[in-house]
Amino acid sequence: MKYNIGDRVALNPEHNTITGSFFNGKGEVIYNIGAFCLPEYALELTEKAPMYRKEKRHAKQGERIRIVSAHATYEDYKNGDEFVVNVVSDGIIYDYGVEDGAYIFPSEYVVLVPVESPASGFRVGAKARITRNSNNHCFTIGETVTLYEKRPGSDRWYGESETDKSHFSNIIRESDMELLPDAVPAEPIARMYCTKDYEEGKRFIKGKVYTIDADGYVRSDGGYKSFGRYNSFEYFSEHNPTLSACLVPMVKREPLEGEYIYIVKEGRHDPPLNIGDILRVEEVPTNGLVVTKDNCFDPSECDEFLLLDGYKPEPEYWSGKVFCAETNNIKLTERKIYNIENGIFKWDDGIEAEFIFDSFDSFEKYFSFVRTKWYEVKGNA
Repeated sequence: MKYNIGDRVALNPEHNTITGSFFNGKGEVIYNIGAFCLPEYALELTEKAPMYRKEKRHAKQGERIRIVSAHATYEDYKNGDEFVVNVVSDGIIYDYGVEDGAYIFPSEYVVLVPVESPASGFRVGAKARITRNSNNHCFTIGETVTLYEKRPGSDRWYGESETDKSHFSNIIRESDMELLPDAVPAEPIARMYCTKDYEEGKRFIKGKVYTIDADGYVRSDGGYKSFGRYNSFEYFSEHNPTLSACLVPMVKREPLEGEYIYIVKEGRHDPPLNIGDILRVEEVPTNGLVVTKDNCFDPSECDEFLLLDGYKPEPEYWSGKVFCAETNNIKLTERKIYNIENGIFKWDDGIEAEFIFDSFDSFEKYFSFVRTKWYEVKGNA
């Protein structure tokens, strides 16, 4: 296999001839000085790519976006492309690394927010058996280690050998070991998806998954632990109505048309799905299939999702009324009120505008080039 500068690789310790490598802190080889490694001696990097959740909002500088509804692209981008935002104003992206690239409007993209990987079961105090050595750690295959600290933001652990206390390392990857049976944590009683921040995100954060742990307690952000213990989401909801209003239970049952599912396991889908994606069920045929807009799950793949019971998404785009005070466009009428439904504006001839709008500001900016003066209509006018 051919490797290029920037490719993510791990080096076989028996043939590691790279002595002057420079890295960017993410395990990506930038360049090498006076050294080389033959491609056949390079191993695939075992760390998984970061996972993201998608948010429909204006991007900020430095954030990553994914194109989901490409419009006037001038062939600079297409659906599925991802970029890091360099220059943005009112949600319109002017610089994203493509020279003289077409502007990207808010209706065309979603923001990709990094999320933590689902709990792997590895924890402080757990015992694990070494199964491989992908990064020159000091342990031998089959050796048992006790984990005593995790490096922040990575899948690497400090561990100590059960048989040789001189053996410890900070580069044991989770993929290089397996938990011993007695260290595997019990399944939670219930899983819950947070639909909106609680206490301004100090305790529960929109988009995160929380659990009623096997011991009956609910633990959340900020070190919060419930006073009571619960044996079901229904029991928890009954005793915590305000808090549970921010949560929906994640259950294992066949979904109905119009309900939403949460991806909990990566499968073989095209387009690919990420853990944390939320999909609307469009159809449930009698043959056991679950059909979404772009994907289909057969009965053998139903362990890849959980149903968000009672979940209702927020409207994706802006709806409102606007008053045309002044215009020189023949497709518009002065002193007329127009309706925008879920981001869609229609000209006088009934044809939809080229872009989908997520706010009055983006709508007004779009029409600035035709010298049209708009006012947003509030209330029942």
